[in-house]
Amino acid sequence: MREKKGERYPWSLLHRFGYVFCHRGLHERATKIPENSILAIANGVENRNRLLLHEIDVRMDSNPDDAFLAHDEVANRVTSKACKWTLLNISEIKKTPLVMRRYDEKKDDYASSYQETNEKVPSLIDVLHAYRRYWGEAGEDWLYHDSCSFQLDLRGNDFPRAVVHFQTQAWTEWKVFLKGYNFDFASFQDLKAAVSSNSPFRRGQYMWSLTPSNPHYMMVFYSKPLIALALKVKGMDPDTADHSSLDFQDIYDIVMQQVRFFIKIPDGDFTPRGNFMLEIAHSGLGLGYNKQTEDAVNPLDGLAIKDPEVVFESRVDRAMIDVSLDLRREYPELLFSSCTRLCEVSTSRGELVADIKTGRLKPKPGGEEGISTKLRSIHDGLFPQSNLVVADDPYAEIAARTWIDEYAKLDRSQLLQLSYSDWLAQAGPAVVPAVNNLNGPFLPNKFDGPQDDSWNI
Repeated sequence: MREKKGERYPWSLLHRFGYVFCHRGLHERATKIPENSILAIANGVENRNRLLLHEIDVRMDSNPDDAFLAHDEVANRVTSKACKWTLLNISEIKKTPLVMRRYDEKKDDYASSYQETNEKVPSLIDVLHAYRRYWGEAGEDWLYHDSCSFQLDLRGNDFPRAVVHFQTQAWTEWKVFLKGYNFDFASFQDLKAAVSSNSPFRRGQYMWSLTPSNPHYMMVFYSKPLIALALKVKGMDPDTADHSSLDFQDIYDIVMQQVRFFIKIPDGDFTPRGNFMLEIAHSGLGLGYNKQTEDAVNPLDGLAIKDPEVVFESRVDRAMIDVSLDLRREYPELLFSSCTRLCEVSTSRGELVADIKTGRLKPKPGGEEGISTKLRSIHDGLFPQSNLVVADDPYAEIAARTWIDEYAKLDRSQLLQLSYSDWLAQAGPAVVPAVNNLNGPFLPNKFDGPQDDSWNI
């Protein structure tokens, strides 16, 4: 990815098949490389892997200089501490070893026993300094880490804190993306107010409005807050109202309105780049939604969906897909992001993911309710395809994009009419089994039992 200096929309994709970020670094359970660790990043950047794009979870509390890497609200999944991070001071956190826990079949959760790694909870500043740009001799600017970029995943008020922190520092040595969520900010004005409240006040202006932005900004749009907002617009209580009363147009309008808040921002107002990168979090479930009949089918196999809640979920997803498509046509300079998310533990009884609030394992939903979760785990995604993707298995993501987009050259827009299985079949006998294998069990997270073909699409 390259910036074109002097242009309002500076983005230029050097690779038309997109860019893959390692989710929480290139961590590996089998070799005891913990997530969100310096070792996980080194595992990608070094050792001949040359995976230079990493997404990391950052907790920034009230002092951004004390920011550290962790995903969950609690420390117990990745350390020996059985408490929330907020109960620990930063000096204690930085001394805390990261651990690996095995899966306990009897508890259907992580084991209480653990094995310490040689890694400690890293501070954000240590990570950035370890992979900063540095200059060669005699003015040469060839840099080993020049293309090493970080997506910083920031929840709640950590996002505006990070905006202020990076805007008021000389952060020219790093390529950084700051990512926030619509759970926390329904509009750009909400975010701007939060940034202002966190900004140091000097010479009658907030510092973030004075300093050109080095970080790039991303906003993630999930469906739940959008549905709540659509109900409020219709004068309904989101906690008690029947959300199925929202028709397609109701949902489309509110999604488009919310996303537009983060497009074509005036120069000098928060960011000179004008646009946020957008992650409109559609799973692809809406590809099977019929806007005329209001029926839905499973995009994987074309079978009718019967659960009314899943039909509604499909309607919402289709609205988000259509907004994404319309914005691509209107603003071809926009960049879109996504996430290919796998499970933490795969067993013969099913797949389990970790809860962000408790750190404990919980089963992935099954049946029709689990279709969207399965769709989100498909490498290379569905339609429309993203420009950037965060992946638990970056190698599989790169390979899937190579097979489907570069080798087979499939037309993704056909997924609006064809099931995924029929669409993929057009790629031929060499591609189908290869892609199915890539979308099969993620072996580092496999716990027990023989592998079967139930995951084949």
